[in-house]
Order: sequence, then C-alpha cells, then structure tokens
Amino acid sequence: MLLLSAAPAPEWMTLQSAISILALIVSVLSLCVNQYFNRIAETRAALRRMLEPDARELGAAMYAVLATGTVYLKKASEEGRANWRTKVAKAKESLESIRPRIRYSLYGADDAVRALIRYADWVQHVNCHDPARADRLTEIANEIRAALDRVVLRCLECGDKPNMEECNHLNKLASNLFFFFNQSGELLLDELGGETPGEMLTATQCGQPAQ
Repeated sequence: MLLLSAAPAPEWMTLQSAISILALIVSVLSLCVNQYFNRIAETRAALRRMLEPDARELGAAMYAVLATGTVYLKKASEEGRANWRTKVAKAKESLESIRPRIRYSLYGADDAVRALIRYADWVQHVNCHDPARADRLTEIANEIRAALDRVVLRCLECGDKPNMEECNHLNKLASNLFFFFNQSGELLLDELGGETPGEMLTATQCGQPAQ
C-alpha cells in the first residue's frame, strides 16, 4: 500500500499568503484607527456646535458687566451713580440669562461666571471714597473675564471642554473675588447660593458630571 503525501506548496505561494494576511491586518488596523479619529472629530464638532451660539454673547455680557461696573465705581455723586445703576443691572441680567446655557458646554467654569454676576451687585456697595478698594475689586473681576475669554477661545478652537488646570485657575480667581469683597476672609454661604467656589469640583474631574 502506497502512502501518498501532499506535495509542499511552492515557495512563491507561501510568500503570497503571508503578504495577503499582512495586508488584511493592516486594513483592519487602518479601519479601527480611522473610526477612532472620526469619533474624536465628531465629538469635537459637537462640542463646538454646543458652545458657538453662546460664546459671542458670553463675551459681550462679561465685557458689559465690567465696563458698566467700572464706570459706576468712578461716579462720586448719587445722581451719577443712579444713571449707571440701571445699566449695571441690565448687564448683570444678560450674563444671568447666559449662565444656564453654558453650564455644560463650559462645565467647571460656572463659579467664574457667578463671580462676575456677583461683581455687578457688589460694585453698588463699594464706598466711592475708597478708590483703591474699587480698583482692586474691578482688577480681580477683569482677571476672571480675561481667563474665561482664553478658556472659551481654546474650547472653540479644539472642540473641547475646560480642562482641570483651567477649572482650578478659574475657581481660584472666583474665590479671590469673593474673599476680597468680604474682607474678613470668611465667606457667607448665602453670598454663594449655598456653596463655596469650586465645591462641585472637589469630587470630580472637570468636564465630567459629579457623582
């Protein structure tokens, strides 16, 4: 009885099979990589779309709060202040109306926005005969506005939310404003709506919902 054995495959066929397998692996990897980066691009585009409608309005409202507050603080007479009190209140209302809309697109920046809203109230309680205190109050508020501007521009450019470093910086500036206004260094919870600046970030990373 003859034992039949399969003839070995030609060397060129073995090489061709290896090339085919390698090409298949490369194709699968390329598909996975493309899907990964496409998903990142879609996420970034969605974040931009969520922020874009409110970014310009937020910038204008922040500027209006600082501009009207600065002029108000420079008015020495009650008559002069009365004329600007309405303008400060109107600017504050504009910023208040935007705040709920950017709570998630700029998650982690809410304390900074709230601090600017409170600034519009606080300017009315600063003694017009204490220009140094008035100037410092406005200086800190303007630092918050400038920092928020930079965060918004980066988020729009990158299709991202504020990162942890940006959130910490904004919260620090907001805390500075609250503590400066209340010179004793002790914050009253009713001034903050029942929570201290940065409270909602103590148990979670910026850009992620609190647990």
